Amino acid sequence: MALSDRLFWRPLAAGLRPLASGLRRVGFIPSNPWAAAARATQGHLKAGSLSDRLTKSWVSTPVPIDEVIRQGLQSTRARAREQALNNDYDSRFDAMVRSNVVGPYGIRPQVKVKTADGELDRLLNSAVERAWQEWSRPENCDVTGKDSLVGLQGLWISTVRKDGESIVRYYEGRTAGRFGFQIQLQDPELLDVKFSHDTPRIRFGVELDERDKPLAYHFLDQKVTDTPYISGYGYSAATGRDHIRVPAELIRHGFIRKHVGQKRGLPWSATALPRMKMLEGYEEAAVVNARVGASKMGFFKSEDGRGLPAQTTSSGAKRIAAEPGTFDDLPANTSLETWNPTYPHEQYPYFVKSQLRGIASGLNVSYTVLANDLEGVNFSSIRTAILEDRDIWRGLQCFTIDQFLRPTFERWLLLALVTGQVVDESGGVVSVAEYDRIKMATTFQTRGWPWVDPFKDAKAATESITNGTGTISEYIREKGRDPNEVFEEQEDEQNARREKGLVVEEEESSEDDVTTINGIPDRVVDEIVERVLDDIREGQT
Repeated sequence: MALSDRLFWRPLAAGLRPLASGLRRVGFIPSNPWAAAARATQGHLKAGSLSDRLTKSWVSTPVPIDEVIRQGLQSTRARAREQALNNDYDSRFDAMVRSNVVGPYGIRPQVKVKTADGELDRLLNSAVERAWQEWSRPENCDVTGKDSLVGLQGLWISTVRKDGESIVRYYEGRTAGRFGFQIQLQDPELLDVKFSHDTPRIRFGVELDERDKPLAYHFLDQKVTDTPYISGYGYSAATGRDHIRVPAELIRHGFIRKHVGQKRGLPWSATALPRMKMLEGYEEAAVVNARVGASKMGFFKSEDGRGLPAQTTSSGAKRIAAEPGTFDDLPANTSLETWNPTYPHEQYPYFVKSQLRGIASGLNVSYTVLANDLEGVNFSSIRTAILEDRDIWRGLQCFTIDQFLRPTFERWLLLALVTGQVVDESGGVVSVAEYDRIKMATTFQTRGWPWVDPFKDAKAATESITNGTGTISEYIREKGRDPNEVFEEQEDEQNARREKGLVVEEEESSEDDVTTINGIPDRVVDEIVERVLDDIREGQT
């Protein structure tokens, strides 16, 4: 043993031991801190697992997500569809999703292939983007010829949010338009949730391998479902359900996975549906009550007690008609107690607000935007709500790109190159050998939003560019535009103005006289920022 241990540490430990023992006795130090922490955790778990008269109806056994889908997908989807048709707030939510995820111009690919010297290959990039724009027309991209690609994007995300999932089927070959490639959105109900099998392994219409990778999708035969919802989506007592097997490589099945092993999507409004339906009934009852109170004027009562026969319903219940400006006779041998319906009362708006806040939380959007209620908000609160919503919209934009647009673009690109449909401005056909370069150099441009306080935020953007913490391209992309397009547009505009004699040529300045920001002349920065501000002003008018 070391000399320091014998002379210092062992005597110190012996002296502190009685002090620690005394602190434990008075409860200042737990005798076993790990055991104390475990007991505290157990107390929380016990509270959460308690089973008494108040919690006996609360599920206490974990339910596999497959069982939840098997039992509840169709009924939940039916109710979500009904609310989408009849509920004002759900209709508003659908418009919010379409507008903020897709926008007026859709999500577009931006091809940025570079040449060997590091410059953008503008000839190749513009050829691919021009061909994609041509394919995006209704007659080229949609099997039915009804919707452009922008329309299909909106329908795709709307179907995901309403039905919980969206299914795109690819069609290829001579019958699939001039590009040899078209797509079609399928009704998710055609992917038979009741169809499961062990050999081959099929779960809810999806054929899987041993690692749960989809191999094929089994759809109900469209020919049998010409009159859907009436006979159980194509159910035939003689032959049972007729299915069509489609290989997985021809299907894009998009949904948000919230559980490990989830094989089908659930409607986004699932948790909000009960509150939405109850609020709908509450508002209807309040409106009817208010209408009755405002309509009925009074009653006539005969002196001899004789009156008209009472009006009754088919079930025998007495009925009084309520129409504005009317006086009715009381039925014979009846009298009317004082009745003055004053509902809805002053608490009505507060109750509705509280329910709508719960609905907004279930739909994962801000209450003020969903309910169109800006009463009582200030700049800070509305800014916080809008910025949080925009983060959610950006996440859904990435979801749409990953689940729908990127796979579709790559499939289209390969077939378009094979069939020689991508032609540059010089008339040259882009070779299929360029496929990998184009695929890896393609990003997607989503819609942007004007700033909440445009002038202050634009000033902040200018300062960010000036001090090197941001770039001009970054702020142009945030507005939903392609920086290269903006720069080319500025160049074309300057050339056009110069040709018209509207621009006075500036004297050549020496290199030392030109102030630059990140290598860009400050004059160019000022012009670009001014253009951004002009776009913002136009968007607010």
